[in-house]
Amino acid sequence: MRTLKNLWFFFLFGLNRFYFVPPGDGGDGGDGGDGGDGNSPSTPDGYVPKADFDSKVNELTGKLNEYESRSAYIGPDGSLKPGWTKGLLGEEFAEHPFGQKFTSIPAMVKSHINLESLLGKNAFVKPDEHSTSEQIQHFNSMMGIPNDPNEYSYQKPEALPEGVQFDDDRLNAFKSFAKEIGLSNKQFQQIVDKDLELRGGDVASMTDSMAQHQAEEKARALDRIGEKGLLNAKRVAEYLSQKISTEDNPIDLTASHLLDHADTLIALNEISKLFKESELPRLDEDYDAKTVEEELWKIRNDANYDKHKRYLAGDEKIVAEVDRLTRLKNKHSKGQ
Repeated sequence: MRTLKNLWFFFLFGLNRFYFVPPGDGGDGGDGGDGGDGNSPSTPDGYVPKADFDSKVNELTGKLNEYESRSAYIGPDGSLKPGWTKGLLGEEFAEHPFGQKFTSIPAMVKSHINLESLLGKNAFVKPDEHSTSEQIQHFNSMMGIPNDPNEYSYQKPEALPEGVQFDDDRLNAFKSFAKEIGLSNKQFQQIVDKDLELRGGDVASMTDSMAQHQAEEKARALDRIGEKGLLNAKRVAEYLSQKISTEDNPIDLTASHLLDHADTLIALNEISKLFKESELPRLDEDYDAKTVEEELWKIRNDANYDKHKRYLAGDEKIVAEVDRLTRLKNKHSKGQ
């Protein structure tokens, strides 16, 4: 490098002598000519004003010094010497780990070539309406996006938030939405998890509020219809249960949440007024110990009692009623 610099200054010295003639020496005029006046130099072809020439020399000399400074970090074999990131790239990259990863220019170039080969040209350009199916599938594969909504998978949590039921139709809707906006399977799982979390919070809040409101409404309804009205509402609920139940699917509306709603209580009480009292089934609350004894005796022994005849004929409903009355009798006898 020092030899190159010496040659550079020798070159500049030569140019200086070639292009410039010291002022005050006009030289002779040649044969038949007049000498100069001793004040103006002759002007050879290619003459450059000295001020411009000096400026250009300073510029080129600066670049040579810069090159010499930078080349100090590069060995003859292309190796990169310690501190090369600062020396070649500037202070901003002085501590960058890139400097420790690469110790030679060939290694850096190979790494770049391998990276381009791995990613491929335009590997992460989002497909548009002009993209082929192969380009779309390649992009989806690179980004982890399923090619079909049904390819999204979700691992259900072991326990769902209280009050939240897992909805397969809702999950399928999320699959279609995830495919539409180009989510990866991991992102899809995250939005479903978040949905369950938010629904759990909403249900908890709504449940508390609704339970309080429902209890207040029921209390007002009971004040309106009284204990007798509540009993009539239960009788109608039992009547409906008997009508809609089947042997394979018994239904007990009196044990459901039907009677927890104020409007339903009022409606069932009103319906009870359309029946004669004897037409509605009797409930456990209708039977005290004495009534249970009397009813059992009549069913089993009173030949003029319609239920006695049906009992003897093996009517399943009457047999079931006898079983229920027998349990009530035992319950009363134990003082329960």
